[in-house]
Amino acid sequence: MKEITEVRLIVDSVIQLWGSFFLGGTGVVSNALNIAVFWRLGFRETANISLMLIAVIDCVKCSVSFLYRGYGLAGLFDVVLEVNWTRVTYLLNAHVQNLGVPMVSVVTMYVTVERCVCMCLPLKVKSILTTKVTAISLISLITLSGATISPICMMYYVTWFYDPIFNQTVAQYMPTDYFIRNIHIVDYINVIYMCWNSTAFVVIAICTVIIIVKLQKHATFRSEHFSNSTLKNLSTNTVAVADKEKSIARCDRESNVSSSHEDTSIEHTSAHPRQSKIFKVRRRFQGGRGSTLKTRQSDVHLSKKESRLVKMLLLIILVYCINILPRQNSIRPVGIITCI
Repeated sequence: MKEITEVRLIVDSVIQLWGSFFLGGTGVVSNALNIAVFWRLGFRETANISLMLIAVIDCVKCSVSFLYRGYGLAGLFDVVLEVNWTRVTYLLNAHVQNLGVPMVSVVTMYVTVERCVCMCLPLKVKSILTTKVTAISLISLITLSGATISPICMMYYVTWFYDPIFNQTVAQYMPTDYFIRNIHIVDYINVIYMCWNSTAFVVIAICTVIIIVKLQKHATFRSEHFSNSTLKNLSTNTVAVADKEKSIARCDRESNVSSSHEDTSIEHTSAHPRQSKIFKVRRRFQGGRGSTLKTRQSDVHLSKKESRLVKMLLLIILVYCINILPRQNSIRPVGIITCI
């Protein structure tokens, strides 16, 4: 039993500590590159503003998570340093993560709504969602979501006291007077937290359905437009060939009015290939018409770019489904000190 416990601790240390440590560092680097790219692209496009904000928020979250997971590295040098590092950075990490999730949710929701408006009103979206409107909307949503979750930052604070076990002064959590007087603030925070995520999930799901329906209609329209243009080209070519054959036949008749009956019969036999050519063109026109009618029903499909957009939105919905599942709250009225 002791060996199993030791193996479990080792696996937990590798996954929870070092795995998260390197993932946090990777997230910092990748989001920093995204920020640099969007900064170089500029903010004339409204999509760059929203994606830039998502990258900034994620970069801050990854940076704080990377800093918090550094307690494992500190523990290699000093146990007391590990304890102090953990308790000092834990609250910072918890606050940033809990504040950042609703912010990213509302920004993602706005991006999805923006894509939906682009599909529904493609000719008016530039005048409706301008750069100024996008900036004001995103700042307002981020401020509102952060303000409603901000009481979480006033629940605990870090203080220093003498620990006889370590025979040193170490850090410790202590509840604030505000939290002692308002113990039920945790329930409010949990409800608001779930409301933001659930609202974002519902809006993203509805907009995704609308986008998929619009993309399917656009694909059908493209297929019908291609079929109609094909039919028009075939009919135009058929009429042109028929007119040309009629003019050739008329010229032949006028030039051979004084010819004999034998020459006239020869002329009719020579004209026979032209008539068969017209007949073949008409048959091809009729066959092409039938095939294009079949194309309207069977060859309607989304382009690669549209398919990637749909897959991305479905992935976002899946992530939100996992995110809003009932889970154990990371901050509770009692027990936060004993959890570490």
